[in-house]
Amino acid sequence: MNIIITIIVAIITFAVVLTYLSTFEWAIHRFPMHMKKLGKPWFLPAFRFLYKQHTQEHHIEDFPPTGAYEREDSNHQDITLLRRTVPLFWGIFLIGTATSVVWIIDLLTSYRLHLVGYCLPMATLYYILFETLHVAEHKPKSVARKLFGRFKWFEFLQNHHRLHHSKWGFNFNLVCPIADYLFGTAYKEGK
Repeated sequence: MNIIITIIVAIITFAVVLTYLSTFEWAIHRFPMHMKKLGKPWFLPAFRFLYKQHTQEHHIEDFPPTGAYEREDSNHQDITLLRRTVPLFWGIFLIGTATSVVWIIDLLTSYRLHLVGYCLPMATLYYILFETLHVAEHKPKSVARKLFGRFKWFEFLQNHHRLHHSKWGFNFNLVCPIADYLFGTAYKEGK
């Protein structure tokens, strides 16, 4: 196979997977985590749990819109969802569906590029970044903040998430706000 075609397909796959991961993160954050009417009667108890855990505990109790955005002494033992049960489902579903989408793309192309091997680490890294960046954004003394805090892109993401805490209907992405821009939920100060 021509190396140029391989590179083009790899770049397109990267863009498709990144957009998919951003959209998945956006949809989970936008709907079950923020819409009580979805969380209350919906068929998955996990969605009710997500709403309670995220909106009631994280937004209202730990980081209220009029309160501090950064705190070392939050009521939760962690800010992240990583040590709770639902994120395991979230992570497996995110990684599994992204891998499945790429597997289908791979089947539909005649090149057999084995793109799943390319997608699986990307989806896993996205999930790890979601959890790690969330800690870095809220806990100034964390190892994650020390690691990411010196980068301009982190400053942008931190501001993006800080605005989400004061404007709940906006800025749902933590890692890569492609979906916020695609679906019109990106909010900038002075808007």
